[in-house]
Amino acid sequence: MTVIPDFRRMLALAILALLPGIAAAASSYKISVPSDLLFGGITLKAGDYSLSLEGKDAVFKRGKESIQVQVNIEKNPTKFKDTTLQISNATINAIDLGGTDMIITFRKPD
Repeated sequence: MTVIPDFRRMLALAILALLPGIAAAASSYKISVPSDLLFGGITLKAGDYSLSLEGKDAVFKRGKESIQVQVNIEKNPTKFKDTTLQISNATINAIDLGGTDMIITFRKPD
């Protein structure tokens, strides 16, 4: 049996303890939908949502409601200061995620 020195074991445990919080903080975003809008054929009713990315899907949560939409994730040359919606004709064309360089657009299902 190999014995790991105490400092390495403590470091490994500390990193493992922090990972869930880091992952959750990095992948959850708050967005406000000003009026009923379409995104990928799905209607998002006006209100505040939590947006998380799960693989190729964006998941919009509001209360007990959860809406999943397939998306493309594009990169911007610089990070966005705030999360903003690019809207035209009552349709969300893209979502710029504040604090990141990611732009989310609707992706047609495979």
